[in-house]
Amino acid sequence: MEVRGPRAAMPAEEGRYGRLWARTGTKAWNVENGALFDLQFSSGLVFSMVIDNNMLFAGCQNGDIMVWRGTSLTSPPQLLTTLKGHTRAVVSLVIGANRLYSGSVDHTIRTIKVWAATSPGGRDLEVIYTHNEDHEVLALKGMHDMEGKPVLLCSCDDDTVHLYELPTFAERGRIYSRCKVLALQVAPTGGLFFTGDGAGTLNVWKWSGEPKQAML
Repeated sequence: MEVRGPRAAMPAEEGRYGRLWARTGTKAWNVENGALFDLQFSSGLVFSMVIDNNMLFAGCQNGDIMVWRGTSLTSPPQLLTTLKGHTRAVVSLVIGANRLYSGSVDHTIRTIKVWAATSPGGRDLEVIYTHNEDHEVLALKGMHDMEGKPVLLCSCDDDTVHLYELPTFAERGRIYSRCKVLALQVAPTGGLFFTGDGAGTLNVWKWSGEPKQAML
């Protein structure tokens, strides 16, 4: 099914709802029954999205993170809260182990504790840490290393990718690229991850050692 509307900022994510559109109006359709919903807000373009536990998080141009919760097959998602704190666009979101990591061009990564998040007003969402970068954040991706330790990949506009151990943000290493790394992806098994940069180069990386736990 194709839906036309304002400029699209993100493709479909896995889950019940199909696609978010940007500007001041957002459209979401339920891929199970074809229902189409209008989600109205005024936070600007949507730059990033992630879905977890029937909740939709959307990072916006003005630094807001909008949080919706799916209610039923025939009802639109309910806006739980708007998370504030970033001062510029939220360009990447990663969720895992009840934590949401938001990367922004304001040079910060925020860690948000996520519980059930069923309370109106987002009382089950709490910012617990802010990590400062020297440069703008371009993309985030989470994975496990070969020993099963959680790691956050963070590309910045100084042509580097930082590898941070979670939840401490201790730096495990750094990758240097010829151009800005604009895309990060993780293989489901084998300790592989991928970087795509502005020069059109796709690189494949592999953690050393034997796997002890499958990656997220």
